[in-house]
Amino acid sequence: MEKKTLFGQSRDVLNLWVVKRVHNARVLRFTLILTRSPAQKSACKDLSRNGQSPAITPEAAYTPTSTRAGSRSGGLVIMALASTGSAQGDPKTYRIGSNLKRFTLIDLGFVPTKNGNFQLQRSLDPNSPYTAANKLKMTVAKTLDKFQLDVTTGNGLKAINIFKNDSTKENVEQYEYWINNFIERGVLEPK
Repeated sequence: MEKKTLFGQSRDVLNLWVVKRVHNARVLRFTLILTRSPAQKSACKDLSRNGQSPAITPEAAYTPTSTRAGSRSGGLVIMALASTGSAQGDPKTYRIGSNLKRFTLIDLGFVPTKNGNFQLQRSLDPNSPYTAANKLKMTVAKTLDKFQLDVTTGNGLKAINIFKNDSTKENVEQYEYWINNFIERGVLEPK
């Protein structure tokens, strides 16, 4: 870990080297910019005074931030799973279906993730599912009791509100189609 001055502030920079094999070995370098809150800084100082390494611990965890100046999102968004929820701007709230089965999710196109959850990403473009349009992104926990529902940009990184303007009226129509399909199949229930 090294210190660099970025955007007028001194920041900890961690260079990650990742080896990816395709046909031959290629080395990719990622730079992760890290910041710490004042409480986390003091916890790291206390650890180093006691002769311990100020490693990443739950008490002194690092918060990844965006590399772009002025970013309000604060970097990567982690989807939190909950028992009830709705997409940003949707006036209706939903909960997970009481009789939800694993095979129902697989029939609807949900794909198991590495940690056992089920995830579905569908384009909300009514003309072509292959364009980089807004997406419906839904994740269901492996225990089938919690979920997260979002409408994101085409790359899936930023949650957006498709309900606030008329230019996304067709996207709202597709969103409602998918939600009604989830309700009919018992994946979601209106709250």
